[in-house]
Amino acid sequence: MSRRILSLVALCLASVCAQAETLAIYLDQPLPGVDATFRDELRTLLRSTGYTLEIRNYHERKASEAFDRLMVVRLKGVCSAESLPSSHRPGPLASTQVQGNRVLPFADLYCDRTLATISGWLQNEPAARRNMLFGKALARVLAHEAYHFLAQEVGHAANGVAKSCFHTRDLLADTFTFDNNTIARMLPGVGELAPTETEEASGR
Repeated sequence: MSRRILSLVALCLASVCAQAETLAIYLDQPLPGVDATFRDELRTLLRSTGYTLEIRNYHERKASEAFDRLMVVRLKGVCSAESLPSSHRPGPLASTQVQGNRVLPFADLYCDRTLATISGWLQNEPAARRNMLFGKALARVLAHEAYHFLAQEVGHAANGVAKSCFHTRDLLADTFTFDNNTIARMLPGVGELAPTETEEASGR
């Protein structure tokens, strides 16, 4: 049985190139200092799922823009690593709206909580590396929320970026990825649902 399951996963992964789609992520504010690393890490994490990533400014969106899937992300708190917080604020690092059994394309990314989580590891780092690590951490947190939306799944995986709880080492490690079972659930068309009337009317 396990061999058959692994074969199915391998088949899905092999078909990614043929069914690649574009996911647009609209941010409501810039990410000064960490933007480049954030974009690179997020693209790397989502590449294996069959999506090409476009990251845009929500306030500069154009009516003519059209993408296969899109998410709107609000950045909460100060999204800069120039100064480190002296205390840790409890709470989730990010959240995505859910309506009934549907995961909506609206997420909140808590920059301040994410920075507080890793601040102890950043204190002795030079500014450039501090920004790089913070950008990587933010991308991994947002990739987790993208999993919920793309897979239309409120549950979590046992391992990888889709697991329920991140440790500091997960946010800062050289490599942290989705496992193969999660990737298979995120492939274009697998978890996709038609837009609701509420989404279409709001233009979000």
